[in-house]
Formats: sequence, C-alpha cells, structure tokens
Amino acid sequence: MQIHSENNILEQKIIKNSADGWLIPILLFYLINPPLCIIGVIFLIIKNSVNDEKIYHIFYLLLALYLGLIMSTKLPISDWETYQEQFELAGKLSFLKYIVFFEKEPVFYIISYGIYKIFDGSFTMFSIIIISSGYFLAFISIHKFWRFFLNKNIIIVFSILIFAFFNNYFSYSGHLTRQVLSCDIFIFFIVHKILYKKNLWFLIIIAVLIHSSSFVLFLACFIPQLRQKINFKNLLILGVSLLVFLSISGFLVKYLLGVSDIGWLNYGLQTVENMEGFSDTWYTGKSTTVSRLYYFAIMAIILFSYLNKHHKKEIYFLFNFYIVLICLIEYFVFSNLLFLQLRFMVFIYVFIPFVVPFLFVKNGQLRYKTSTTSFFITILVLGSIFRFYIGLSTSEFKYGSVIDLLTFSPVMYFL
Repeated sequence: MQIHSENNILEQKIIKNSADGWLIPILLFYLINPPLCIIGVIFLIIKNSVNDEKIYHIFYLLLALYLGLIMSTKLPISDWETYQEQFELAGKLSFLKYIVFFEKEPVFYIISYGIYKIFDGSFTMFSIIIISSGYFLAFISIHKFWRFFLNKNIIIVFSILIFAFFNNYFSYSGHLTRQVLSCDIFIFFIVHKILYKKNLWFLIIIAVLIHSSSFVLFLACFIPQLRQKINFKNLLILGVSLLVFLSISGFLVKYLLGVSDIGWLNYGLQTVENMEGFSDTWYTGKSTTVSRLYYFAIMAIILFSYLNKHHKKEIYFLFNFYIVLICLIEYFVFSNLLFLQLRFMVFIYVFIPFVVPFLFVKNGQLRYKTSTTSFFITILVLGSIFRFYIGLSTSEFKYGSVIDLLTFSPVMYFL
C-alpha cells in the first residue's frame, strides 16, 4: 500500500515537473512570436505531452494576452476613442472626482483609474489588461464546463478557439467594452452555479456595477424552472412570467427614474426608456436577419441536443437559459427595439463555446470517431481563424496589419 502511494506521489511530481519544464521555453518562444507559441502549446495539450492543468492555464493566459495585444493596435475611433479619452482623464482628476464625473457604473472607472496610475497613463496597457482579463476569465469558465461534461482535450481546445477567434465578440469587446467585461464575469458566475451550485454574489455586484445590462442575466439565473428539462407546465409558467415581466418593465423603469437619485442607475434607466429612439440612429437594424441566423443556428444545436436523453441534468439549465434569452430578443425585434437586440446579441455570443461542441458530443462521449471529430474540428477552427483575421483587415475599425499581428514580438506592440 505504501509503495503504491509513493508511486502515485512520484507520478504526480513527474507530471508537475513536466509542465514546469516547459514553462520557460514557452515564455521565451512567446516573446519571439505569440501565434506560433500558442500553436505549440495547443500541440502539447492535444498530444497529451503535458498532462497538467497548469499547461491549460498557460495556454489561456497567452491566448488572452495575444487578443489584448491585437486590441491595443486598434485606432481609437467611436466608442474606443471615448474610452481612451475617459482613461486619460484620470490624469487630470482626483480619484473621487473621476469616479463621480461619469455618472455611470463606477467599478469600471475604478479599474481604469488604477491602471492609469500604475502604468503611467499607458492606454496600450489599459487595452491589454481589460481585454485579456475578460477573455482569460471566459476561458477558465469554458474549461471548467467541458472538464465536467466531457473531459476530452480536443473538445476543450475546440471550444476555446472558436470563442477566442469569433470576431463579432472580439469587435464588441473593443466597442461595447463595459458590457462585454460584465458578460465575461457572468460566464464565470453561471458556470459555477451550474457545476458547483454556488452563487458567487460578489460577482453580481461587480458585473452590474460595470454594466447594468448584466442584471437581467443574473436575475434570470434564479428562475427555478430553468433547472430541469422543460415540460408543458414549466413552459407555461415561464411564458406567463416573461409576459408579466415585459408588461410591467416600462412602468418599473419610469417609477425608478422618478424616485432614484443615483447617477449611474439613472443613466441605465434613461437608456432603456429611450430605446426606441436609438433604433433609427447609428444602428439601422439591417443586420437583424444576420443576427437571427447566429442565434437560431445555436438554437438548432440546442434542440438537437435536447432530444438526447443521456445528458447530465446540469446542462439543461444552460439550454433553457438560452431559450429564454432568445424569446426576450425576439420580443425586442417584434417591438422594434433593435438597439436592445444589438446589445443582447453580445450575451448570445457567449453561448457559442458551450453549445457548438455538442455537434460532436453524444451521451457524454464523442459522437464520432476521434479521427473524424478531429477532421471536422480542424476545419471549423481554421475557418474561424481565417474569418477572424479577414475581419480585422476589412473591419470599419482599423487594427495593425495582419502580417504584423502574425509576426510581431509582444515588445513591438509598445514601440
């Protein structure tokens, strides 16, 4: 018995040392060329060359940092220019005056002020830290989710890559930055709620005080009927509850505006109250059909998976949550609240890494042979990466050239 125990300890040390042994070469390689380094780390994970959670965390950190580096090359226009101006204002105001000045959710500006002071007003560092932090938090959440539902390296890596290189979400992260960051926190919250039955209440406070739109998501997390497969009774309760909520929401917003004297809360409430006016301005609604293609495609995968009777019960919370979210967005479209549809599409995109891999999963195992799964996953990942870089080069927002993004050392981003 003692010999067996000693062998287990020795094996764990060998695995740990294996991961530690790769750490310095990986970091040095990353300083030369981040994309090639990331590919190398993926190879180590897929081939099981290093069987340690640490290698996954290194992978997520390096990938998140790379996305932050890319965002740091974005030319400050539109909302991103506003974020830069707000960030630089931290050099002119005291901490309290800075937080009060914007009359918006304060936590984001507390973070901005801290970054400004620590990194001497570097907007490059602001870009890297804000974008990388959000992505890293999301990656960790995706990892925990798939470790629980199907502990297969290829599915974990696939889910991470299709999310990392989904250019719609990346574009929003440099445009609707506060909302995306609060959404990344929500991902972490809902994964812990689903898997570990834990309510991390402090994350609700932080996320809502970064962007108040996330409050709707957190509120929906506590609908009891979402915990199990939907039957006719639960569907009726959900439908009636949603109709009642939508019916009184307008009155509730006006009431809160009348009694509230909290600046950042009033800002969010006034935005909701004026939504119809936004629909005919910078967001014309032309992308409504395209947006629907995204979320109905995800819905199709969910319905396809819903027919599988051998899923772990925890997955139905996620499936049902998505269905409710789609109903809410369709209500926005029907009511011509297209600005709200645009805003809530950000929340739709976060379901991609949790739902799309179910194309290859059945009964808690791979649906197809490993070779077949690998083939189709490779095609989808390469397609996502190709679309990502093409999107950067053709976007109305200007980033560094694709050649530079693929070849630059991280040092070059600061020159």
